[in-house]
Amino acid sequence: MGDEELSPADKLKIAANFIAHAPPGQSQRVKETVDTLLDGVPIPPELMRKLHTTQYLGVKMDDDGRVVLLTPFGELPDGSFVDPVGNRSLIIDHFAEKCTGFGALPPDVEAALGASAAARGSVDKAMGEYAKNHLPGAAVTTYADASGTKLTCCMASLNASLSQYWAGSYRSSWTLDTSSGALEGSIKCLIHYFEDGNVQLDDGASFKASVDVSGDVGAALAKAVKAHEAPFMQKLEDIYLNMSKDLLGALRRRLPVTKQKFDWERAGTGGVAKLGKNLQEMAAK
Repeated sequence: MGDEELSPADKLKIAANFIAHAPPGQSQRVKETVDTLLDGVPIPPELMRKLHTTQYLGVKMDDDGRVVLLTPFGELPDGSFVDPVGNRSLIIDHFAEKCTGFGALPPDVEAALGASAAARGSVDKAMGEYAKNHLPGAAVTTYADASGTKLTCCMASLNASLSQYWAGSYRSSWTLDTSSGALEGSIKCLIHYFEDGNVQLDDGASFKASVDVSGDVGAALAKAVKAHEAPFMQKLEDIYLNMSKDLLGALRRRLPVTKQKFDWERAGTGGVAKLGKNLQEMAAK
């Protein structure tokens, strides 16, 4: 039973799980490993697309150098993605993780972007400055719903040094109703260390608030985002500072009641044999 070959469907099910849980910045490595495991069974592009939209993959535009995030908020029915600033759709090669072409936006999407241009531009600019000051390297992409009154600003940053065995991602989305000032936001942070092991910090939070949209919408949103993200980031900082004492210390073996480390070298030269003999003598009594 244990030697039976898995069916292609079973292999793809396993592959889908591996890809869906790929750590930040390591989707290509996971893909290469999965390719080997599948042994000729092709990976469906859908798996990579789902991973990229979940992780808010940033794709650099060859024509102007901007980075556009691939998110569920910008995904179109034909599988392309909205570029709100370029007023176009992006055709993505999810295996190469790059844009391979452009297309026209559906009329309703184009109309929504046009109707929200002023507020969306304000949000994009303010959140871009916020990201620059508080989350270096982050990209920002701002969308509008069909009515043009609900704006969703997505922000994502990836920082990785795979040669040093670590990677981390931070992403958030903020949906503001410009007619009522209602704001909903969510944050997701994932940090991965994998030198001689596999340790991950996976955290997130959700928020609801009300924003004064009578003035500069972008400035009001950035102020609200800062008020909610600052405590979350401080919590992460506290976790990092106390990790060695509270978390890693709990994972290590505790010292015995003598508060002395066990002398393994001595144990290897007769200590274990002596302990065994003593136990045998105690059992005989």
